[in-house]
Amino acid sequence: MKLPGDSRTADSSRRVSLSEKLADLTLVQRLRDEEDYRRRFVAAAALSLLAVTLLVVWTGRSLERAEMLRILNEQPAFQGPAMGIMFPRNVSNTPRHRELLAAGERLRYWSVRQEEGGAGRMTVRVTEWGRPMFTPVEGQVLATFSAGSREVTRILSVEGGDQSRRVRFRYRWTELHPAVGILGDAAPESGRQYDGEALFSFENDQWRVIHWSTPFEEATARFRELGTQAR
Repeated sequence: MKLPGDSRTADSSRRVSLSEKLADLTLVQRLRDEEDYRRRFVAAAALSLLAVTLLVVWTGRSLERAEMLRILNEQPAFQGPAMGIMFPRNVSNTPRHRELLAAGERLRYWSVRQEEGGAGRMTVRVTEWGRPMFTPVEGQVLATFSAGSREVTRILSVEGGDQSRRVRFRYRWTELHPAVGILGDAAPESGRQYDGEALFSFENDQWRVIHWSTPFEEATARFRELGTQAR
């Protein structure tokens, strides 16, 4: 037979056991919450570190590209290039040579005549209209004008190490001399965007551009072909 005191003791034991279970559940939940917090904190810290790293990299690249753009635009020979064309007055009569001289003849800067008794040769004579821009000098025809003005508008890519860089850039012509029309289909157009490439060297604690190549330089270089087989 159960005594009254035994019932009270059992109830008390059940209350203590329930309290302990609740305490254990509360502790488990608290540990879970702390673990979730740590995970969220670590994830947030990692994202913040990644963001800072990306910002540093982006800032460094932006500053580097801005410096390359500035250096290119400060080059007088790039900003206002000379036409840079010289070729013999007497050239071989080939389809390629006639093609190179056709635009200048069409624009009346020079005339091209086949030599008498020399079917394989042509003579280039600068016209009065062309003399302000083209000068005959010792059997050569020399361009004596600036092609115009151009500016780099964007750096497309930078490759290389600490001592040298290869830079791809985009530029446009802001002014053009009409006589650039002698380049024919390769003549530049004002306002149009063109791509170029430059080589930089790090000297005396600063970057220096040592060479660049653009469609303009490539077009003017074609006139060197007129010197082949010249008499």
